[in-house]
Amino acid sequence: MPFLHRGRRALPEKHIVFVVLRDERDRVLLQRRPPQGVWPRLWSFPEANDADAANPLAARLARLDAATAATLPGIRHTFTHFRLHAVPLEWRGVRANARVADDPDSRWCSAGEIATLGIPAPVKKLLAS
Repeated sequence: MPFLHRGRRALPEKHIVFVVLRDERDRVLLQRRPPQGVWPRLWSFPEANDADAANPLAARLARLDAATAATLPGIRHTFTHFRLHAVPLEWRGVRANARVADDPDSRWCSAGEIATLGIPAPVKKLLAS
């Protein structure tokens, strides 16, 4: 009997929007992920389900004033059980919201601080570009 080749099953896909906020000092806002799930306890961008949800999230986290979002090149990352598609929306020149300073799982980070944090590879690649 000949060997039967079984095709790989298609991985489920998850689509998200990374909310990339950069202040006037070029610091970026990162949030610590929860202890369970994908990238547990690592630092990453705030996430929204889609672009419509990203705008109010960005406005809650920073004062956007006249800043508008620019779409950055998308990120694809494959996990064992699903494929992630992330579209980064970036706002530059925003002002930090005082509320973020009270949250131990959110922080404005300079390039030097980013180098000391645990950050998922796709996020680190985006920060380096």
